[in-house]
Parts: sequence; structure tokens; C-alpha cells
Amino acid sequence: MLKALILFGLVGFVVGVEYNLCGFGLWRF
Repeated sequence: MLKALILFGLVGFVVGVEYNLCGFGLWRF
């Protein structure tokens, strides 16, 4: 349970960072 929760949080964090970087990149260029 805890392991799955940590994994889910890590994946969500990575996806969020990727989305933000792509969003800022597309907004600038």
C-alpha cells in the first residue's frame, strides 16, 4: 500500500514536471 502510494506520487510528480516544462516551452516558443 505505502509502496504503491509512493510510486504513484513519484510518477505524478515526474508527469507534472514534464507537463510544466513543455507548457512553458510551448508558451515561450
